[in-house]
Amino acid sequence: MSILYIDGLDTIVDKYNTYIVDLWGVIHDGTKTYPKVEDCLIELQRRGKKVYFLSNSPRRSSIVAEQLERLGVKSEYYNGLHTSGEDAYETISEKIDPFYTQLGINAYPLSLHMHSQLFQDLNLTLVDQIESASFIMNTGPEMVQPEDFDHVLQKAQQLSVPMVCVNPDISVISGGKVTLCAGTVAARYQSLGGIVKYHGKPYPEIYRNLLKKMGITDTGDVLVIGDSLATDIKGANVMGIDAALVLTGLSEQEFGLNEAARERLEQSTKYKDIHPTYVLPAFKL
Repeated sequence: MSILYIDGLDTIVDKYNTYIVDLWGVIHDGTKTYPKVEDCLIELQRRGKKVYFLSNSPRRSSIVAEQLERLGVKSEYYNGLHTSGEDAYETISEKIDPFYTQLGINAYPLSLHMHSQLFQDLNLTLVDQIESASFIMNTGPEMVQPEDFDHVLQKAQQLSVPMVCVNPDISVISGGKVTLCAGTVAARYQSLGGIVKYHGKPYPEIYRNLLKKMGITDTGDVLVIGDSLATDIKGANVMGIDAALVLTGLSEQEFGLNEAARERLEQSTKYKDIHPTYVLPAFKL
């Protein structure tokens, strides 16, 4: 499958009416928006396009919307926002999935204080001993390496305590530095034989939930835009949706911006069997 390299969205903008766009690494780096992002969002709205943000943030959508506002991304620049935190909240609250009907409410948190609202909204009982937990709620703790929590994970695996991972990302680029995410701990737990339930990209459930909210059944004029082959582009591939990889955030860190970047990217897509429809330097027209 050949990749089309483009300078910006302007060359393909008329082909798509709906854009599903990642946040971290595409719109902003955790501290500031990337150049030309605001102009691109405004112009897409002017042309009547629909823009929906889909993020692996473990926080609820309303909190992420407030963060975007502080970064200068106004609510009128986009048409909707769905996070993995919101996805987890809705799924756990509804208790339709058999996994969650049996889960219980005693949660052992692997988390940061900034994620506490999700725990409060779900009325979970937080426990500090894994022996008392009905499940592990993993939103992404502070860590230096994946093995940091092996003492907890090994005991949890022995007790058959399942994990809910609310951010499948392995890492993000924050202010130019690599930060490990909840997906790192979840992958480690699976390697130890633990059971993990994921919310977020690349898993199809979060796409289906967003498309249902959007009222979209035909994805032929939908384009997914992200900076990660492993989550954004893989998720789009699973759903059969066209995808554009931007060379900012994780992809810039992985492939670089020099002359050899294209060769490294194409080798990676073939090896991982993950295929962007387009590649462009940044989220811009």
